[in-house]
Amino acid sequence: MMIKRQAETVVRQKLQQNPAVVLLGPRQVGKTTLARQIASDWPADAVGNFCCWGRPRWT
Repeated sequence: MMIKRQAETVVRQKLQQNPAVVLLGPRQVGKTTLARQIASDWPADAVGNFCCWGRPRWT
């Protein structure tokens, strides 16, 4: 069970106003978990290609 955070409410409100929202923050704070939780409540065609890129690779 995920603990409901204040950020979830804010992100959901912003998604009602904007087509996209960016989650920024330090490592290990639950950004991906929050995004996946919110995405799971939306129809698959509304989410599109939900993807987590991870760290960029510098060559």
